[in-house]
Amino acid sequence: MVAVTKWVLLFAGIALASAFPAAEDFEARSSQNVVATEDSASLLEEGVERAYRFLQSCGDKDMSLCVKMRALTFVDRALRRPGDVDIVDGVSLVRTQDGMDVSRELNGRALSEAELDASLPKNADERDAQVETLLVDRVAKFLQSHTLQLKVPDYAITEVRKTLDEGVILNKEFPPANSWIRNHKGLTLLEWIDALKMVGYVAPVRAVPGRSRDGTRCRRCLSEIQTLPHILGFCPYSEALRNIRHHAVRSILAETLKEVGFTVHQEVQGLATQGSVRRIDIVAIKNNAAYILRLTIRFETHADQPHEVDSEKKRIYEPTITFYKDKYSLSHIDVIGLMVGARGTIPSFFANKCKNLSLTHSIVKEIAISALKGSVQILRNHLYGSDNGNFKLS
Repeated sequence: MVAVTKWVLLFAGIALASAFPAAEDFEARSSQNVVATEDSASLLEEGVERAYRFLQSCGDKDMSLCVKMRALTFVDRALRRPGDVDIVDGVSLVRTQDGMDVSRELNGRALSEAELDASLPKNADERDAQVETLLVDRVAKFLQSHTLQLKVPDYAITEVRKTLDEGVILNKEFPPANSWIRNHKGLTLLEWIDALKMVGYVAPVRAVPGRSRDGTRCRRCLSEIQTLPHILGFCPYSEALRNIRHHAVRSILAETLKEVGFTVHQEVQGLATQGSVRRIDIVAIKNNAAYILRLTIRFETHADQPHEVDSEKKRIYEPTITFYKDKYSLSHIDVIGLMVGARGTIPSFFANKCKNLSLTHSIVKEIAISALKGSVQILRNHLYGSDNGNFKLS
């Protein structure tokens, strides 16, 4: 057991020495407040390169003895330092009270490799044994005097807060659409639970037992990081379900416009001024004027998003106004881009436009529930659907 412990300590010392920067880098890093920005791949490459340089520096010397001596001088230097040892951003070895006592005991200049070499016996076996004994002693003291501390970096906390706020910012704009949160009206109990997980950004997108693959890439398309926005808005695996979600919301809007006196045309193809074909969701006509309505369902990200969607759709579909004026003999046409949140959010922009079209709050809430149910189905299909690429629509 003693022999095993000794080898563990030896390995720990060598690992510490090869993993951390050289002496000059160590000092510079400790004197600066450097925020690590490397991704995991670059950190791994850096660690491998550092270990290679550590071994290569021994040259023609006895490799075993050289590595132990370098590890010993590093750990001895680390023990005498008063501060903590930063490994990567958010991970550090923090000196305990015992560590401060050890530092005071070892007060003085750290042992250099040349001084260590000069103080060792000439006999190779004795040299190796003495270095090994000193290294085990220093590593044991280092481990006893430091604790591993994990701290989430401030920038990561900021990103988490921003992510959680994404579903809240637009939700606040039209509270009547959020009534499902209190009584799950319009949703089954299981749909309601999944919807709450999506709104809280805690849906298990990479944690379904038996379904996850290695890494963070999408389990279906492997092209992007598997996140809730990717699943609900981009992954080609559920493209058919996204179309169904969109068409369901469009149908509610179209039928309601008919009820309030509009003549409604759906899925209309028209020509832009430059000759390209543009497909319109809805053309709603009343009193020789019309609205071109282009609906989109997107993952909620920021407060200005609905206005950006409107501007985007205007750029695309305003060039078709002349075509539709001639087609339906109209005097005036407005293009409106309408965004509904993928998690059932109704922005105030959407609600106000519906009010201008004489649509009631109850219809707006129905649209929110329809979008939400569609997203729940997309999420379930992505997590639990078949692996052969076939869509599971039930």
